[in-house]
Amino acid sequence: MSSDTLETLLRQARSLSPSERLFLAGRLIESVRPVLKKKRLMWAHLKGQLTYPAAGMDAQDWVCQMREESDQQRSMMMRQQV
Repeated sequence: MSSDTLETLLRQARSLSPSERLFLAGRLIESVRPVLKKKRLMWAHLKGQLTYPAAGMDAQDWVCQMREESDQQRSMMMRQQV
């Protein structure tokens, strides 16, 4: 829609009474609301979206590595507290 069309619509809307403008605004908002509603993202929708391996390694290997690093950090912190 061109800016000229929008300006024409705004000029026409200014000629409406306040209650009519509120009614028009409400109807416009209601007409857009379904479009703007967030769709719930499901894990199944993400299947196949990344190339293998996504982080440079197998997912299970990555999880194991993160757990090992976390365990090591936790152990170091425990030793420092003693």
